Amino acid sequence: MSKQLPVNTQTLEHKARQMWNTFDEVKTRQALNPPLQKEAREKFWENYQDLLKKAQRNAELLKSPAHKYQPQKRRPSPALQLTGLFMMAENKLTPFKKALFLHKQMPSIATTLLLVLALIIINVGLHWQLITLVVLVAALTATIRYYSNNTPLENTIIEIQTDKIVRRGSRLTTSLIKLDKLTHMQENKLGLVLKQNGFWNQLYYLFSENNIIKNARVVYIPNAIESYDEIKVFLEEKVAKNKAII
Repeated sequence: MSKQLPVNTQTLEHKARQMWNTFDEVKTRQALNPPLQKEAREKFWENYQDLLKKAQRNAELLKSPAHKYQPQKRRPSPALQLTGLFMMAENKLTPFKKALFLHKQMPSIATTLLLVLALIIINVGLHWQLITLVVLVAALTATIRYYSNNTPLENTIIEIQTDKIVRRGSRLTTSLIKLDKLTHMQENKLGLVLKQNGFWNQLYYLFSENNIIKNARVVYIPNAIESYDEIKVFLEEKVAKNKAII
């Protein structure tokens, strides 16, 4: 049986870049041939997983004392590239707005209502007519917000450049993070939250955690953005790489 030898990691990285550059073609074919949408997407990610497995196997061979290469300090992975502008997908806006109302706006209304009721009881006592009026106003406010539900987040534009990721849009504070500084990524009901490492960055995030519109040091990526799953995978690779370096 012939002995398997490792390949140059740059070769794998080149193949990864070539594969990722064809992703726009995959999306174009999906748009032109809707019945092939699922098949084309599954084929792309199948090739992606195969390339990752090859990179893992190659890393094991590079670490083996039986070959002439120096062992690698960490497992190499394909250097996937993803750049471009991504906007909110029309077909995802309504579910996103409902999730935003339930997880952000409704808790805010409920908290305000409880505070007002507490102040009324402390200062006036159980004044049922006043309490009923306040509850009705809160219910009316919640109803209006639910059905109108205009939010600056629907104007979100995510721009991924070779060195940074930017969140901007009308009525939104522009925020950006250098890709090589990205070390924290969380996913919640509304999408991804990207943060940088460092004490002051963490402190700033804690003080403005709920301000997803005006926070300038944290990049929020709504799950209604175009190519959300692809962006998530790309950023997971970046976070893993940056943590390995640190």
